[in-house]
Amino acid sequence: MTVPLLKVLVVDDDPSNVELLRMRLQTLECETLVARTPTEGLQVASEAQPDLILLDLRLGYDALGGLDLLQQLRDADGTSKIPVFIHSIFVANRGDLPDAEALSDGFLLKPFKFEDLKRIIAGFRRAPVTQAS
Repeated sequence: MTVPLLKVLVVDDDPSNVELLRMRLQTLECETLVARTPTEGLQVASEAQPDLILLDLRLGYDALGGLDLLQQLRDADGTSKIPVFIHSIFVANRGDLPDAEALSDGFLLKPFKFEDLKRIIAGFRRAPVTQAS
């Protein structure tokens, strides 16, 4: 049995986007956590301490938007060091959202290519622990 090496939180309110990311992350042997609202995203990130967060900026179910959530994640002691990649169509032209660019660790633009996701996940994989003989 393979143990997931990376715990990824997907914050997105679109069920089809969530399912696509969940399937792709499972293929990459990641454990996927899901939050559908910014409030839920902050709670799950604080409690579960994921290795990586994929955050959609447009979250319509809550008064708090994705950019506000990103700021809160950066401001909170327990989540400030968790890498956050923006998963959105709104940053297709870099420079459109300077706050998101400054606060995030990178972008996974919608629609994303599997190879782009694979590259991001590979960058966060933990090095295997080796036992001394």
